[in-house]
Amino acid sequence: MLVNRTSRPASSHPLAGFTLIELMVVVAVVAILAALAAPSLRQFSANQALSAAVSELVGAAMNARSLAISRNAPVVLEPLSGNDWTSGWRIYLEKDNTEGYAAGSDELVATGPSFPDSVAINSSPPTNCTVKNRFAYQPSGFLKFGSDYGNGGVPLVSTESERHRCVVFDKIGRTRICGGSKSGNSDAGAC
Repeated sequence: MLVNRTSRPASSHPLAGFTLIELMVVVAVVAILAALAAPSLRQFSANQALSAAVSELVGAAMNARSLAISRNAPVVLEPLSGNDWTSGWRIYLEKDNTEGYAAGSDELVATGPSFPDSVAINSSPPTNCTVKNRFAYQPSGFLKFGSDYGNGGVPLVSTESERHRCVVFDKIGRTRICGGSKSGNSDAGAC
């Protein structure tokens, strides 16, 4: 009896799988979609970093105002390093009535982290966001007036997208956020 060993037995299940061409088409489609999504993801990430920095600063302002009212003492919110808000901020009780933080006499309450590299100070802020580098809350909750005090804001911009935000402080102690594109067109309502 002759047996043919080269033939395969009949199977009730057909062979299934991908061909190399089908696999290459799928890889190409995924690569194209990833290339289209990458810029949007980068811009989304930059916008989120800007929003987080603004939220951090607004929270610090609310904390400083609340502290001034509850402790019945002047409380200051200012940058950690000179006039650079991106390096972080500090809140302190101003006990000696001097301009700036004095480690021996003023009581440091809180400090904030530096902003991400994708967040910077806007060099051409909108007209309603006069740059101020020090906000001092009185025990009434109102802002102190003087050459470095009063209405103003901290204009922040995302270096990787077309968004800017301004944290605006007004003389009654209210803090609000204005924003739009780098060119100053507001998309966050009247400010």
